[in-house]
Amino acid sequence: MENLLIFLGKASLLLILFYLSYQLLLKQESSFSLNRKFLLAGLLTSVILPNLYFTKKVFVAAQTLSLAPANLANYAITQTPAPQTDWWEIAGFCYLIVTGIFLLRLCLQLASLFKIIAGHSFEKIGRYNFITTSRYSLPISFFNFIIYNPAQHRLDELKLILEHEKVHARQFHSADILMANLF
Repeated sequence: MENLLIFLGKASLLLILFYLSYQLLLKQESSFSLNRKFLLAGLLTSVILPNLYFTKKVFVAAQTLSLAPANLANYAITQTPAPQTDWWEIAGFCYLIVTGIFLLRLCLQLASLFKIIAGHSFEKIGRYNFITTSRYSLPISFFNFIIYNPAQHRLDELKLILEHEKVHARQFHSADILMANLF
């Protein structure tokens, strides 16, 4: 458990470093492709770098221990101390609980999205499936599905919003969001 938590700590520190670098250097950039590549590189780096270990092997000659009865008299029998609280294990369980909560949240969000997609008819135009709804005010794109409420926007706004959502679908923005949530 201790090794897993150390790995997760290192990965988290790398993610924080990449996020702070993004906030300081790239947030104002208009090159969204560069921003996306930088953030995806940060996710991949946070998995790869904590697994790299640089070690130096040192060979030490083993000492010999004679188990003759004369040598055994020098050793005292001691009792093992009572088990202490394993804080690494407690931290690991806390991490698993929080991870489970976030995973449950993601599953509920995906189930809600699939419910919207399954519960509405859609109009296929090219590679995109457009779903009009009256329940939701914000447009949503999920892979090739674009869900929007036409009553919430003027016609000129709606055209821009749908073009924007098409770009999200074309660039697989949903895959980026799923991957970031899983990380």
